[in-house]
Amino acid sequence: MLYGARLTSHCQVKLFTHTIDQAKKISEETITLTSLTGEVHSLTPAVSFFHHPEFITGEKPDWIFLTIKQKDLTPEVMSRIVQGMGAATNLLCFQNGLGHADKLTDYIPSQRLWVAVTTEAARKTSACSVLHTGKGRTLFGHALPATTVEDGGRATNRLVQSMDAAGLVFTFSECMKKEVWEKLIVNAVINPLTALLRIPNGELCHEKERLNLMKDLFTEAIAVSEAEGVHLSIHLWDKILEVCRSTAVNRSSMLQDVEGRRVTENEWISGAIRRTAQLHQVEVPVTDIIYRLIRTLDHQ
Repeated sequence: MLYGARLTSHCQVKLFTHTIDQAKKISEETITLTSLTGEVHSLTPAVSFFHHPEFITGEKPDWIFLTIKQKDLTPEVMSRIVQGMGAATNLLCFQNGLGHADKLTDYIPSQRLWVAVTTEAARKTSACSVLHTGKGRTLFGHALPATTVEDGGRATNRLVQSMDAAGLVFTFSECMKKEVWEKLIVNAVINPLTALLRIPNGELCHEKERLNLMKDLFTEAIAVSEAEGVHLSIHLWDKILEVCRSTAVNRSSMLQDVEGRRVTENEWISGAIRRTAQLHQVEVPVTDIIYRLIRTLDHQ
């Protein structure tokens, strides 16, 4: 909703929703976007329902932004996405955690499959309103290493220019595995604890025991990434603390899922770290406990 609203005035964009009701509501009432400074804007992107025939029969886009969660990335959804793509359409995936790129490689040609990690923070406050809660940037690149950029990079340049015009920072990266792991670790340290403690991001840093738990999760995740051959910056811990501060009032997506009694992304965040740790025989006892606690919430 944030991207759809911000891009409306700068390029041709269409928002495809989960439900018919949401598409109807946005069409009738527009999207209300509250900016970081508190300004309220009403924006009207074209909108339709993902399962409407138009998704397949309509004009083929240059880019599809896939912003659903991993639990919703079913074979049926992936097959439908393929049907909605043209010969030159690129798919940019915004899922947290690990696993989505591997799933999609069975459906999408490698040169058309891209992944993104973002530190933009937003919260949906109703079916047609969204609150921009934290300014960030988005890094994107090919899902698979060593994939050649087609057309001399013109498609990526146009994307960056469109996002820049909309006030959103997009940067192309040739090292997306590193970027994905960095975002994975940020999520694995922040999201489960906010969900278990039922607190916004900023409150994690206000109490010693919470910080100790964060540091334990961070230390274990770094050990797993090293075993995987992904060597991250020594400043990542400082970045995690800065994310907590810069998104202090934001309620993490995992906390929002728990509060909404929805299945979380636990399997693809803490679960991904556990599975990779088992593969390399790395002990992650704190991550294991946090993962199991979130599973109890998922099964309620």
